[in-house]
Amino acid sequence: NRGIVNPAPRETILHPGDQTVLTVGFIGDIMNIDDKALGYGEQLMEWASSCDLMVGNFEATIHDRKERDGVKWGANQPQAERIVEDLAEFFDPAKFHLGLANNHSGDYPRSIFERSCAMLRSAGFPLFGMADSPSADIAPELRIVGGTMWSNQNADDMLWLHKPREAGQYKRNGALNILYPHWGYELEAWPRPIIVRQAHEFADQYDAVIGHHAHNPQPLEMRGGVPIFYGLGDFCFYYDLPTYRYGTICRLEIGRPSPDAPARIRSVACEPIENRHADKQI
Repeated sequence: NRGIVNPAPRETILHPGDQTVLTVGFIGDIMNIDDKALGYGEQLMEWASSCDLMVGNFEATIHDRKERDGVKWGANQPQAERIVEDLAEFFDPAKFHLGLANNHSGDYPRSIFERSCAMLRSAGFPLFGMADSPSADIAPELRIVGGTMWSNQNADDMLWLHKPREAGQYKRNGALNILYPHWGYELEAWPRPIIVRQAHEFADQYDAVIGHHAHNPQPLEMRGGVPIFYGLGDFCFYYDLPTYRYGTICRLEIGRPSPDAPARIRSVACEPIENRHADKQI
């Protein structure tokens, strides 16, 4: 699929004359850290400090068992309880919005999933991406909508995004709307044609499309002024394998040409990150 999209530069300024009113950071898959702790480099922390809000894909359920009763095979993702404090060290939980629409949120029975959500909420993390809360109005001028193409187990309580034409119903009038889909195919560097077609349909309805699921970075494309990140890769994962070490962090500046004008994306920028494994630490 190489060449199916024309990658955009790492930084694009769409409206240089706009006054920035909000800066939002997006990270990729927050996977199982197992018995390791997360540590953050100075450059990553400096990047985070430049953001007013953060959005990440929480792709594991806080639980102390990998197995699920009644399921003989499955790539379940139990998350260590310490992830709560590790993420809180990275960014203020009250401003760190976690999407739950992904293929691993249904790995365990609903009661275990709800217990995991309760732990995150009690620490202050806002959650979104489920059928009863598909979106997050993370600022007066900004809505994030999460949805998934995949689930490893039956999980009808998540927001599904098989039909791009239906995605527009989750937007908020008068707001800048960003779609945060869990889509595509794992361990592929380029999106497949079907994903590109869906992305272009989504871009006709949303102000930005920021995807995740592939576990490795996929390109940024600009389509009619709408940024499309096909995949942000992994933010963290205990697997010490080359295919799971890399990700992308992206930052959107939201601006206005005048105080009374509608908000719009002023600029978009992305940077690569790498998981470097040490003894009991990522």
